Amino acid sequence: MKEDPGLMAAGLVSPLSVMFLTMVDHAPALKSTVSQLTGQISGELTKYLSTLYVDWYSGNYNAWARDVAETATETGLNVASLVPEAATCLMTRSAQFLEALDAARATAFAQAAEKVGDLTGIVSWTTATAKISDLVLGMELSYSQLAQLYGLTEEQVNFLQKFVDENDVILTVRSRAAQAITWLKEGAVLKPEQIKIKSVSLLDTQVLGYRSSDIGRIVLRAPISEDQLAANLAKAGIAPGSPTYLDAQKLYAQRISEYEHAPGGFAPGSGGYYQDLVEAAKNGKMELRWNLADNSVNPDVAENGFTTYDFRLYDEGDGNLVPQFKVEAPGPCVAPACLPGGWRSVTGDVDFLSMTDVEGRGLSTAKRVELYQQLAGGNPINMLHPAADTWTAADGDYWFPAKQNEFARAGIVPQFAPGRSLPTAVKFNPNDSWFKSAANYRVAYYGGYEGPLVDAGKLYPELPVK
Repeated sequence: MKEDPGLMAAGLVSPLSVMFLTMVDHAPALKSTVSQLTGQISGELTKYLSTLYVDWYSGNYNAWARDVAETATETGLNVASLVPEAATCLMTRSAQFLEALDAARATAFAQAAEKVGDLTGIVSWTTATAKISDLVLGMELSYSQLAQLYGLTEEQVNFLQKFVDENDVILTVRSRAAQAITWLKEGAVLKPEQIKIKSVSLLDTQVLGYRSSDIGRIVLRAPISEDQLAANLAKAGIAPGSPTYLDAQKLYAQRISEYEHAPGGFAPGSGGYYQDLVEAAKNGKMELRWNLADNSVNPDVAENGFTTYDFRLYDEGDGNLVPQFKVEAPGPCVAPACLPGGWRSVTGDVDFLSMTDVEGRGLSTAKRVELYQQLAGGNPINMLHPAADTWTAADGDYWFPAKQNEFARAGIVPQFAPGRSLPTAVKFNPNDSWFKSAANYRVAYYGGYEGPLVDAGKLYPELPVK
């Protein structure tokens, strides 16, 4: 491709076309605008590439090389780096192209923000999923969107943005219930890795018998019957086959799985699913760990940290069993988030999908441990476990089904990167990612951060073959 301008043109236009098709998919109203922009940009490319066609096919290779070299100099590239991933940089020689591209992106982002609309009150699971799907990859997320769709406070957003700027890393996080913000303000504690029960959602309260006052915290309840579920769906006017109906069926299956999951598989007294938590409550204690061993941290660098807390399942009546930890700490203690004696309910934590360098590659073990220590306490995040990208199976496998599922189900998530004022919407890109080991992996995201082009050969003498 580097030696044939005809193929080069295809390499230039194809990624651009895919990007515009993505815009149209997210914002159908832009179809006519995108069509015009595509035509305009294609025209600009044709003007530039026509010179290359004539020079190449007429045998005037010196002129062709000179023009390409001049363009490469303008963009900070060299001829040898004209690969598909960087080829679109050639188009930066056209001011009209840049203006058209910026206009297309700005219009798509504005359209998406308008479609998502104002977010106030409790946002249901189905609504949040729909709103998140309306986001355009690469768009900057507002504080309101981050709070209502991802459960991040303004303080947490500002902390994470400052953190990535100071440490020159990229952080990508998953969503949690927006109501977690209120629970934390009133004295609840964050859900540790060992508790596998999902927090109560609006849909739980609509069809599965949970109380609306419990949205956002962890509550154990015995599942209702299938007949009761059908009656609740009908009463709520949820039609069979509708998105909410399908979500309800998935949630019902998840609650049954949590309830019926056989005890064991976790260290005694360390939590897990419903039956594991019942056993831990009988002991009155739960040992929590900061899990480094399962994230490829050599014990010579750092070992798992363990802390034992008083633990109970508080019977609130009406079938509600509430997991609570006894934690004496300064700050508010407002019922039901916190009861006398420091017994605190549990709400969702901020889950990290990945933490990498600016190239999307893994950090050294020592660097990860250093950053874990910064994130683990004394800040608005209080990280409780490492990100999913370093999760390692017991047999050493680094890309196993459970881990793959973490990335596949994450959907559109916020990404914090250096030099930005707010995070942007991104989605896992499996085509440009690989997971071979903690020392050899890369996580890529559609719409993700793109730092300055570097000579990868100098940084990584042995580039892996995917």
